[in-house]
Amino acid sequence: MNTKKVTIEQYVKENLGIEVLKKLNHQSTGGDNNAKGNNHESYFAIFKLAKSHSEQPGDDVEISSQDKAFVDDLVVHNLTTNSKISYQLKDAKSVYWYKKKGITPYFQHQYKVDKEFHKLTDSETVLVLAQKNVYNLRDDDIPTSIASHSRCLYFENLDSPNKMLLNNSDFKLFIGKLCVKPDDIDKLEIIVGFLLGAWSAHSKVERKVSKLLELAKRGVQPDFFKSDGGTMKLDAEVARVVDKIDGIEYTIEDNYLNYRCGGFEGIVRYKVGTREFSAICDEIIKQHPTQALELFKVFMGTGDKS
Repeated sequence: MNTKKVTIEQYVKENLGIEVLKKLNHQSTGGDNNAKGNNHESYFAIFKLAKSHSEQPGDDVEISSQDKAFVDDLVVHNLTTNSKISYQLKDAKSVYWYKKKGITPYFQHQYKVDKEFHKLTDSETVLVLAQKNVYNLRDDDIPTSIASHSRCLYFENLDSPNKMLLNNSDFKLFIGKLCVKPDDIDKLEIIVGFLLGAWSAHSKVERKVSKLLELAKRGVQPDFFKSDGGTMKLDAEVARVVDKIDGIEYTIEDNYLNYRCGGFEGIVRYKVGTREFSAICDEIIKQHPTQALELFKVFMGTGDKS
């Protein structure tokens, strides 16, 4: 069978039967209807986005939701390794592998489609559960028929970035890897907000993890995302002015200028290299401060000359 000329619908009908095709079409329709306003799926999506970026920085990774699939809530496809993980999310008090609404057949069908139709080297199906007791039950009785490619994952459904960061250590860890201040909840919340915005606005048309992150960073102000490039240096003329002031110490960390003198310390709100930071540098050269307090006033400004 030449899969390049066969649609997934045709493949499912010919290899799994018309009733299974009906389930595939029903799954896709139901997913589209349920996706609106689903915090659980959105938080999990940006968690996987951040995790993929951290753990597979050089790989070509796509992340998508509500694909034409049997396990379709979120899909992470690594094109570099030809592997895929398909996630089904459930926030319910009762979830079953078997019985009338049992999900085992969907996991079986997805694995078969991935291996035989999509020709993936590696395929995994994951049940993501928001209720801890349900997770414990289903993790303990994964059917042998899907055990080789399936597992359960606990991911609580919380209703705010603050709660997600405070209560989910893995979520905080990988969001933190994108942030210049990984231990500062306020800054992490800003990162989460822009990731959610990019996912909500662009996930239907953009799949690349790298591109979604790029879209999330657009317009961020102040920008607390870590820089992908190397650390920039302070302009030589500005450095000469600053270095002459007694007691001043400064470092550039992830392109943010941190400064201190005695017991006072701060951080310039704009990254080195930005238009706003350049305006502040112009003011330093213009005013030529000779005392720490004079310099700090410029550092804490916006560069506006008015």
